[in-house]
Amino acid sequence: MIKFLLNFIFIFFYFLNVHAQNVYPEYADKLTFLRADQGVNYPDISDIAFNADGTRIFVGHHLTHNTTHIFQYDLGTAWDISTLDISSLVTANLKEDNHAEVNPVNNTKLTIDFNDDGTKIFILGSFAATTHIYNLTTAYDISSIGEATYVADDGIDWRNYLVPGEAASHQNDIELSHDGTRMFLLDGATNDSKVVEYQLSTPFDQSTASYNGKLEIEDTLTYTAMTVEFDDDGTRMYLSAGHFGNTSDHPLITYELSEPFNIRSAKKVGSYNHFGAAGGATMAVGGVFSSTGLKYYMTTGTGNS
Repeated sequence: MIKFLLNFIFIFFYFLNVHAQNVYPEYADKLTFLRADQGVNYPDISDIAFNADGTRIFVGHHLTHNTTHIFQYDLGTAWDISTLDISSLVTANLKEDNHAEVNPVNNTKLTIDFNDDGTKIFILGSFAATTHIYNLTTAYDISSIGEATYVADDGIDWRNYLVPGEAASHQNDIELSHDGTRMFLLDGATNDSKVVEYQLSTPFDQSTASYNGKLEIEDTLTYTAMTVEFDDDGTRMYLSAGHFGNTSDHPLITYELSEPFNIRSAKKVGSYNHFGAAGGATMAVGGVFSSTGLKYYMTTGTGNS
């Protein structure tokens, strides 16, 4: 019987050579636990997010077309996953809380992002045409997710990037700039991967988006692009890639941006095999940095029988 395996790996970044400004990640810790008490046995997790101060963690569901869950846990110590409190679990079941027509469809990977103050959550399923958005009654608290807090669909099909003739196959991640004026979607198709950028004339309002260019990344990847992240000032971008069944090539790729949050100014400057450092796993699925950028948290999905 497949159970729900939650497997967190976080990696510390530090400077070994200050003059060269090289950043070398060091594996720090891993948290693994099973959840099989939900009445239905869930398989793997996907994306990961934190609240602003690192005292609450969120994960999305992965590898199922029948359930759409987000899980929330409290941390006893900020940014320390070893202090995760299992008893604090809050689950948002989008299928139960909202009718089927408003669920993220084809949710092979369920991706999560928040606005700047945590009062709005963005949920994107791979292959999906729609980003599902909810207003949260309490910041960074998914217990208020429901039909009453669902933001009406803007009618935009994000699979074509707002560009006629274009088409995405794997919308594996969504990322917003801190001021909400830029939005990025990661199309993680193995042979045609790209990061697509949008300008939002109203911050954190997708309905005001206009296409602002794309960065082709397939030449830098061996496997599927799963996660895109930026540093605080938007001058560095990080891509995580991986593949089920092969733990030898799961890079975290770094780009420098000469113009903040402008992917057209991106230049690849290096990569690091984080799975090799962390002792291996099935696949890098999600990833996020702490607020200081000194910790990187990586999720992996594994079906357990």
